[in-house]
Amino acid sequence: QFANKDALAVEAFDAALSEDRRGDVDTILANYLSLGHVQAPGKGCPLAALANDISREGPGSPVRTRFTHGVEGLASILANLTPKASRERR
Repeated sequence: QFANKDALAVEAFDAALSEDRRGDVDTILANYLSLGHVQAPGKGCPLAALANDISREGPGSPVRTRFTHGVEGLASILANLTPKASRERR
């Protein structure tokens, strides 16, 4: 049971972001750019799928806030995997 539609959306978004993201940058990118990922949009990246909807959310809305945290979290995962890479690779 959810208090409102926003609470449901936030919970659903959290569930979608809970996917395990392990491996090096090449593994993560290969998975993201794979044909299987493209052909199954319902199982794809929640950030890409919801970006248009989030743009219509008001500033400070619970869904927009959670989306922003999701973007920052995924960017952090990638950033933490790249410091050892060569300057050209980064």
